[in-house]
Order: sequence, then structure tokens, then C-alpha cells
Amino acid sequence: MIPAPLAKGEENLRGIYRFTFHHDELGMRLTRRAGGEERLLLVGDSMLYGPGVEDEETFASLIQESRQDIDIFNAGMPGRGVEFYKKVISVRVPEVKATRVIVFFFGGNDWQKEKEPQKKTGFESRLVQFVSSRLKSHKQGTELSKRDLPRVRSFLEEIKQERVPLSLVYLPSWVELDLRKSHHEEFQKMVNELGIVGLDLYPAFESTDFKALFIPGDGHFSALGHRFVADQLLKSISGIANVANL
Repeated sequence: MIPAPLAKGEENLRGIYRFTFHHDELGMRLTRRAGGEERLLLVGDSMLYGPGVEDEETFASLIQESRQDIDIFNAGMPGRGVEFYKKVISVRVPEVKATRVIVFFFGGNDWQKEKEPQKKTGFESRLVQFVSSRLKSHKQGTELSKRDLPRVRSFLEEIKQERVPLSLVYLPSWVELDLRKSHHEEFQKMVNELGIVGLDLYPAFESTDFKALFIPGDGHFSALGHRFVADQLLKSISGIANVANL
């Protein structure tokens, strides 16, 4: 399900967070675009969308605020995975006339095959499912099945064929960081082998007090976490010169 165009409201995950949201005319979370020549379509799941923080606190909005010469489109979709990202890219690129696509691959669940969303599942229910899956992941560790690596590689090969420049950013999960066990290196190896521009943020998170970058009891980025991601993208040579090619 694509979020409704021009929707606005407040979401409350009891005891964890409350936030307001606004969607633009295409149903994407609002970023205050200024009509730049470069148009970047950001694709990902709820880690990009930004549950728990206000519109202006998402890393998409923070990058937009710092770079008025580009237009940022936040196509984050809570609860979805790489299978859905392919659909988003094929539909949204012509809609927004994107000059580059940046896919944010979340190490917490993008390795696994996306489960079909339950019927009539509300926003809060989908987020409760997310938190539940993260707790389950913490118990089981971060093991991958034999099908996960080939499936993700196939996804990367497919989106590479899109007629628009492509970049990838690896976003680590709190579980990966807490257990000190991640598959970010396997991901970066695939990206390099396919000749896709990529930025791995796992080392940056690992080198700081990462727990403050996530919402307690949830797993999504806190406002501080969104600021951290935005800063890494904006200050890093590979983040701006390579990932966005600006």
C-alpha cells in the first residue's frame, strides 16, 4: 500500500513515541523541496520514512535543508522490503523525473524475504510487527539463510538495469551493532562486484555511542540517529561525491 497523497495526522505507538506526519501530493513523506535541478529519489523502508520523528527531523529532510540545490523525495515505505523497492523505483522514477536513485538497504530485515502484509493492517499494527520482528531477530542473531544472499544479489542486478544512476547506502540495525555481528561486508562486496556506488554506514555507527541513535524499545532511528545519518551523507566524500554524484 502506498501512503495516501496529501495525508496528514498523528501516530502514537503507546509508551514508545508520538509523531505527526504530512505527505506530499504523491503520497511521500514531506520534504520542503526548493525546485533544484538535481532530483534524488530515496527508496527504503521505515528507517527512511522515519516513524517516531517529525517530518523535519528525518534524514531526508535534513539533507534537503542543507542542500537547497537538489530536490529530495522520501519514498520510504514502512514494513516493506527489496521486492517492493523494485516496484517503487519503476513507478516513482518517471513520476518525479529522478536524476538519481539512492536505495537505503536496512541490515535489520532487508536481507530476509518480505512477508505479505496482513489485510487491514494499520500503521501502528505494522510498526508493532516491526518491533516484534526485531526482538525475535535479537534472540536468533543475524544469521542468513542460503537463499538470502542470492536473492539480494538478484535484486541489485535488477535495479542496476534501471535507466537512472543508482547508489546504495547500508543502514545498520541496533541488533547488528549490539551483537557485533553484521553482514555489511558481504553487502558491500556484492555492490563492488556489480560496479554500483555504495556507502556502508556500519563502521560509522560502530565507532560511536550507537544506542543513543535508536528509539529505546523500538529499533527505528531517533532524531539524533537521523541527524547522524544526514551528517554522514553530507560530510563524507563518498556520501556526497559518490553516493549522490553531486
